Order: sequence, then structure tokens, then C-alpha cells
Amino acid sequence: MAEETRQDDLRRRSVIRLSLSLRDLELLDRASACHNKTRSEFILDASREAAEAVVSDRHAFRSDAARSRSFMDIFDAEPRQTERLRRLIVSRAPWDEQQ
Repeated sequence: MAEETRQDDLRRRSVIRLSLSLRDLELLDRASACHNKTRSEFILDASREAAEAVVSDRHAFRSDAARSRSFMDIFDAEPRQTERLRRLIVSRAPWDEQQ
């Protein structure tokens, strides 16, 4: 297989033009500087993360009616009463404790 050249890589890329307010542009510049990235790198990374989060939330699971009912029965069932669960329920949350 031929080694990928920089020209091949550049040909595969697409350009996206954005119209931004000065306020948004300054915000992007400050944020990208905090991450030691160029504006383009920062926008691409943030956009990719947002897109992956959206796509990962869209998984569909298919099953027959019997399996679906069995699956839902597990979630509808009362939790098993264990000592560990009892301790969790009666304990105070760390953020509720006063300093």
C-alpha cells in the first residue's frame, strides 16, 4: 500500500466556513489558548466530542417481545434488600455533610 502523503490528506479534508460574532470569536480564541490549540484545532475537537456524544445516545436495541418484556421486568423489579443497600440509603451524602 502506498504511503499516505500530506497532499492526499489535504485532499480529503473539507472546509467549513463559520460566521461568528466578535464576542464568540474572542471566546473561542481564549478557550483554544487555554488548551494550547489553534482555533481550528479547538473547534474541530469540540465539535467532534459533541457529535460523538449525540451519536452515542442514539443507539437502538432490537429484540422480540418476550426478551423486551424480560428486560423491562428486571428494571421494574424491586431492588434486592441487602445490607450494603440499606447502609447506602441511610448514609448522608458527602455534599450534605457540614464542615
